[in-house]
Amino acid sequence: MSDIYSVLRKAVESTDQTTSARKALYTKARQALNDGLQSYDPPLSKEAVERQILTLESAIRKIEAEFAQAEASGEPSHDTPPLPESGDEAKGEREGAERSPSATDAKPKTRPRAGAKPDRKPTSSQLRWLSFARLRKSLDRLLLPLIGILILCVALIVYNYRDVIRDRLGLQSARQDEAQPEVLEAEPAKDVDAVPPLSDADTRESEVPEESPTRAEADLGSCGTFQTDFAPPEFVSSSLEGVDPERITLLEELSALGSQEASYWREVEGDEAPEHLSGTVLWRLTYEEESDLSPYRAEAFIQLDSACLRGRFSVQKSTKADDVVSHIAVVEIESTPRGGLGVVQIDDLMWLRDSQAPLERLDAAYMRLDDMAMNVLILGLRTDDEARIVNEDLLETFAFVHIFATLESGEPIVIVLERGETGAKVVSTARNLWR
Repeated sequence: MSDIYSVLRKAVESTDQTTSARKALYTKARQALNDGLQSYDPPLSKEAVERQILTLESAIRKIEAEFAQAEASGEPSHDTPPLPESGDEAKGEREGAERSPSATDAKPKTRPRAGAKPDRKPTSSQLRWLSFARLRKSLDRLLLPLIGILILCVALIVYNYRDVIRDRLGLQSARQDEAQPEVLEAEPAKDVDAVPPLSDADTRESEVPEESPTRAEADLGSCGTFQTDFAPPEFVSSSLEGVDPERITLLEELSALGSQEASYWREVEGDEAPEHLSGTVLWRLTYEEESDLSPYRAEAFIQLDSACLRGRFSVQKSTKADDVVSHIAVVEIESTPRGGLGVVQIDDLMWLRDSQAPLERLDAAYMRLDDMAMNVLILGLRTDDEARIVNEDLLETFAFVHIFATLESGEPIVIVLERGETGAKVVSTARNLWR
């Protein structure tokens, strides 16, 4: 990662360092990496490709973090300073500043008079600083209106889908509450009088097998207890009253599909290879009637118990004719704390058409709901014609889903979900039913 970081950082310093310039440079870097990975003969493995992509994305995040830190540490009346320089150039500038205390006064605090000649030519750093100043003054005029528009869009999405968000977050808790009386009713059947007296140590040991753990608490090992049961619901045909019999048969067939691969990647310090853990993802087509949404939902249930992590990814079509979004996509991740490795935020959702293609995003509005137990990312897919074409094509042809998240320790991770044959069948069937 150090080599990619150094090269990318020098490339950023050679630009005017505006946000658009940096994003354009990152896009070129991703494309260059993709072209380089495609040139291998024989082709690289999927793990090798994902490791290179993760390394580049980590370098981009690190540079953006340095840039944000440099911006935060500047004087309030100044504009954003450039990224800190490295190597002999930075050292030479510091030594020059120490030998000439008046060097800092060379930066003009006010605009010089017309026709006045400067004492000397401005340095490249000063030119970049002045460019940032002009750009920031232009952006400051647009910042507040843009923030207002963004807040309005997010508030509109939350208001329109408040019932969906509330039901999605409270559904699993309600199911566990309904199931709890069944465990309590079984307790009186035990013959307490027939059990001989036990010591305190024996009593503590005997408490564990007497409990009836819920499905979410089973097979957790050292991870602890999950609050939500991220497991596919059991198919019950009697609960589909009024549904076309052919569709009931189709739902039953899709409820028995096998699993696909899920991968967990965590960047580690130094030159060590990223941590890689394997798990499964179960693609299902579920049916549940909800207001303003299609009852057919394409879902992927994530199980990465080796990383103490479970979750769910779902896509559902909006049925409102005048809605501002065409589909709702939701990512839910729950992890149990294990030495700072618990997930605290879902950062992004990106799609990969194949192992050699660049990562892409849906044209959507994003909203995050984060806490230490449950993390949720909600996407509202836009309805304009251009966005609809991009989103429909990506939903039809994607091969992998990449979920970018941040751990409690601040380290970035990537969760990769394979669509495979089962995911392709579920998503294709759901899109046909949505039409």
